[in-house]
Amino acid sequence: MTNPRCVRDLDGERRYIAGDELIEAARAAIAADWRSKRPRVRLNNSQDSEARLQVLLADSPRERFGVLFLDCRNRVIDWRIMFEGTLDSAMVYPREIARACLELNAAAVILAHNHPSGVAEPSQADHLITERIRKCVELLDVRVIDHFVVTPHGCASLARLGAL
Repeated sequence: MTNPRCVRDLDGERRYIAGDELIEAARAAIAADWRSKRPRVRLNNSQDSEARLQVLLADSPRERFGVLFLDCRNRVIDWRIMFEGTLDSAMVYPREIARACLELNAAAVILAHNHPSGVAEPSQADHLITERIRKCVELLDVRVIDHFVVTPHGCASLARLGAL
């Protein structure tokens, strides 16, 4: 547990909370912001989502695979952790992502998962699952904009690496 910090709650009262609670509060605020119906958050470039995804995924002790579902103007419809795994892998099923795309009427997705090892370099398995998901959702006219590999030290973008 990290050193407690003094914050004010909604009633203006001062209280001390630990750093872990601050991280959880930040995660909840980002997820709520992305899920809000009006106005939707628009993602204009990869940096818009990278920092937020790092807060959501970076310090998880298990691999987690999430998807940002976007409308045709790259505005966030929803953020979902779709799969959770072990220390170094997670089973990812493209059909479940496709099902969620249809359910949410998504026009595009941004994929993201963490590497608890702290190494942001995408593995061969990361490249393969990205291609499988891209082919699956492409049949539904859904674009895969990017796939981020997230660590506490930074993110790798498969789009920036030329893999998409």
